[in-house]
Amino acid sequence: MKTTTQRLVIAVGSLVSFACVAFVAKINDQGDFRRWHYDNPPPSVSDNVFNRETKAIRFSFAEEAFSESSRAQELNAIRSAFGQWEAVPHSIIDFEEGPLVPNAFDINPGDGTNIVKWVRNSTLVNGGKSDISGRLGSAFTLFFADGRMAAADIVLNGVEHDWFSDPATPKPEAHFIEGTVIHELGHVLGLDHTPLGAGTMFARDGSGVGFQSGLSSDEISFAQSVYGDENARRSLGSIEGTVQASGQGILGAGLFLETPSGHLVAGTVSIEATAGNSQGFYQFLGVPPGDYFIRAQPLDASSASRTLVKGRDVSFSRFNQAEVNFTATEPLPVSVIQGQQTRVDLTLNLTPPTFRIDRIRQFTDSPTGIRSGNAAITLTQGDQDKTIGVFGTTLPITDVELLITGDGLTLGPTEVTTQFFSNLPHLFRTVSVSSDATPGLRSFIVRRGADRAYASGFIEIRALEPDDNFDGLSDNFQRLHFAPFTSPEAAPTADPDEDGRTNAEEAQMGSNPIVPTESSIPNSELSIQQVSLNASGATISFESLAGISYQLFTRDHVTDSPWVPIGDPVTGNGSLQSITDASAEADIRFYELRASASR
Repeated sequence: MKTTTQRLVIAVGSLVSFACVAFVAKINDQGDFRRWHYDNPPPSVSDNVFNRETKAIRFSFAEEAFSESSRAQELNAIRSAFGQWEAVPHSIIDFEEGPLVPNAFDINPGDGTNIVKWVRNSTLVNGGKSDISGRLGSAFTLFFADGRMAAADIVLNGVEHDWFSDPATPKPEAHFIEGTVIHELGHVLGLDHTPLGAGTMFARDGSGVGFQSGLSSDEISFAQSVYGDENARRSLGSIEGTVQASGQGILGAGLFLETPSGHLVAGTVSIEATAGNSQGFYQFLGVPPGDYFIRAQPLDASSASRTLVKGRDVSFSRFNQAEVNFTATEPLPVSVIQGQQTRVDLTLNLTPPTFRIDRIRQFTDSPTGIRSGNAAITLTQGDQDKTIGVFGTTLPITDVELLITGDGLTLGPTEVTTQFFSNLPHLFRTVSVSSDATPGLRSFIVRRGADRAYASGFIEIRALEPDDNFDGLSDNFQRLHFAPFTSPEAAPTADPDEDGRTNAEEAQMGSNPIVPTESSIPNSELSIQQVSLNASGATISFESLAGISYQLFTRDHVTDSPWVPIGDPVTGNGSLQSITDASAEADIRFYELRASASR
């Protein structure tokens, strides 16, 4: 440490509240990623910061959390955030929890302990040298000049903001602990903010659960490319190039990668000159092989009063002087090949855009209420007749269409009004989301003739049964029974109640995975009375108990095939009941009947 330059970064990694697959990584002057070196941590870094034996970044949590009444739930919400980063497939990211520390611990990345804490009396931290007023939270990181991380602390603002931990019961105007901590951990790992409106690393978030719950494809790309294992490096591809105008590299152009159907995969910005690359360079790393479209669009001017994404929102120190006076490019097709790098250079027309989107229509409790803001909106599979839209001082009000990208949407006609917010043009449509719409990020596009304005990634479609820890089991089921829902006991193959049924099987049965199934059923002996085969299939008859749920499963082999449920569970009525397997034929088939008490 004595012979190596180190710098303390304060409040660069901050998240502010909304009150009125590439990524943007932190780099050094040589263009190296600022990251944790799991394979080669600096010798001077304490084992209490990075455990060399387990190869894990070590964090302690302040024991008081935010509120005395919900302390345990709040600490588990923090653990859930850590668990989601750890769960990214083909990534070596790993954390471990140290002992709880007193809340009197101040933010100080140089003290040999990484911590997460709330401040509740004053927004001054780091020995009074830093003020987090106006922010939801901040990540403080210590790193060496070569980019190797040395320490990190996270502080959450409990002075100016209220917090909640259960996504099923959000508190009005409070902020979701898990989402904010996920965001701040992105800074701890080496991310700047993203230009994608609903990306986890976007600079703003609203109250409620919001779009920062769960990692977007942008952060997954980062985890798999910067912290990816060998399989990730072999299986993914990349795109790189320069953004130029009149032969000069352009700083701070927004670049977006989307599928042919309009799903945003990643967003980044063209960077400043480094020792390795000229100004205007960009990269999309960690991209799954396939066909995409790439386009460039301007960010908003730093001096503008009503905006969606300014360069300073991505990084004040790097992109405050971003070039914003150019026309968005037409989407350019590009193919990403496994294990290969594709080169795509873009040339910009330095003509200011004809119009811009300034604000997004936010959801309100009142069906007739109108509220605008510069945070993204979230829809869920199955949502019906939601009104969404955009505002813009320069938006046209005639011969104009509002588009929402991606599959699974049924849209009403584009409507235009100027009756709100001092005659500000407002374009809106109703939208219904199918139950099988692809989850992820979408964009608003305002189109008139050849002119376009984008709000890229400012819509998120959430899955009705989300899987933010990537394990194939619904988070809703895991959150209902486990805290944190990312714990090993919540894994699909785990059997915490030791009743012979895995969590995945208990979820199929609708039973409680932490209460032995048979012990909750009186007179639990199951008895299949008869199996008959006819033209309608195989009919399985059994004696039922009133109020007990029965599910029939089948498989073709004794041990080498999975049990597959047949139909929906049947509730017993105290007499002989039957379930028919219409797919059964004359071949041998095996059946299993499972029972669980109603809950």
